[in-house]
This record gives sequence, structure tokens and C-alpha cells, in this order.
Amino acid sequence: MNVILVHGGMVGGWYWKHVKKELERENLSVFSPTLTGLGEKKHLLTSSIDLNTHILDIVNFIHFNELNNCILVGHSYGGMVITGVADQIGDKIKHLIYLDALIPQHNECMFDLISSSIKEYLIQRANDMGDGQFVPPHLEDSYPFDQKNRQWVHTYSTAQSLKTFSQPLSLNHSLKNFTLSFIKCTGDHALDSMLERAKRLRMDCHLLNSDHYPMVSQPLPLAKLLYNLIKKSL
Repeated sequence: MNVILVHGGMVGGWYWKHVKKELERENLSVFSPTLTGLGEKKHLLTSSIDLNTHILDIVNFIHFNELNNCILVGHSYGGMVITGVADQIGDKIKHLIYLDALIPQHNECMFDLISSSIKEYLIQRANDMGDGQFVPPHLEDSYPFDQKNRQWVHTYSTAQSLKTFSQPLSLNHSLKNFTLSFIKCTGDHALDSMLERAKRLRMDCHLLNSDHYPMVSQPLPLAKLLYNLIKKSL
């Protein structure tokens, strides 16, 4: 079984490191690839990068590492990515876990699934600081962590192409053939509507007492919950 942790917006595979370490202690094969233009790949950032670029990042990661029986964990924006991956290479995927994540349906983009106020905030930040094409990282004091973790996340966060948030996802297949799980972080309400969608889709839903970034603030409880969900696919 191969566990692939897919990060959210403006960060990178680096912010999974504590959770990855805990899951590896359970003898799981765990990967945390970084999407194009972010993290250690920030030198590849261009305005042409879109959602499909990030989907292909994971599709090709799976292909070139010869992985099968994959469990995809998508956080936040990462839910857009894992949905697209499962649609393209469903024969390689066994279980999708949405961690306080977006659950898109056909022809929806991230901006369709978040509040108008958050959408306007991201676009305004892109216009003010990213030439209207890139969304800069969140302000350091906006993260709900202690000072040490706030500095860590802010130091390694990078700008992201606006197109990744505005490109609609084209889907050709249903998710019904996969094991589907959803984890709602109770300390953040921005994606409460996704919990309702998860219930309508009859996903296996769980609550986690955490802010929106449990891999940073609650890595041990998150790793334990993920392992319990992963065990169902073993």
C-alpha cells in the first residue's frame, strides 16, 4: 500500500514531514511530493501553471515510481488534485482521503467551492502583490499556530499561480468505485460546506479537533486518524 500526501495551496510537501514520519513508523510507504511552482520547485513558477499541471504532477509521480494500490490524502486545495488524479488513473487508486479539503464535481474550480469573501481576498492579493497572476503566501500572523510553527510555515510558503484556483476540473468518471473518507477540522469553518457534500456522497466522515493545518499543529492526532483510515484499505 502506498500513501501519497498531497499538500494544499502555497505550501509544499515539506509541511507533511511530521505526519509522514509517524506513518512510516507503521511500516507504510509514504510519499509527499511537491506540486510544480511551489516549495522546492518555486523556481518553476509561471503564470501558465494550472490545476491540470498539478494533477499531472501526481499522475506522473505515481507512474514513474511504479506505484499501485495508492491511498491519496489531499489537504484543502489538494482535494481538487486528488479528485483529478483518481479520475485519470483510477486503476492505480484505492482510497481517497479528503483532509478539510475541497470535493469538486465536474466543471467546478476551487473558486466555485469557497466563500466569495475568500475568493475576493485571494484575487485582491494577487492583484496587489502578484501581478494579477500569482497568489502570494498568507500573512505570517494569519496562521493559527504558536510563534515557532508560524515562522516555519511562513518561511517556506511560496506564491501560487492563480490559474490553479480558477481552472474548472473536467471529470469523466464517478468516485463511487473508491473508498472515500473525509476529515473535518472543527476549529476552522471555511470549508463546512464540504462536510455536507461529503455526507451526501456517503463518505466515511470524521471530525478532528484542530485548526485547518493539523499536519502542523496536531501531527500526532492526525497521523493516528489517518492510520486508522488507511488500515481499512490494507
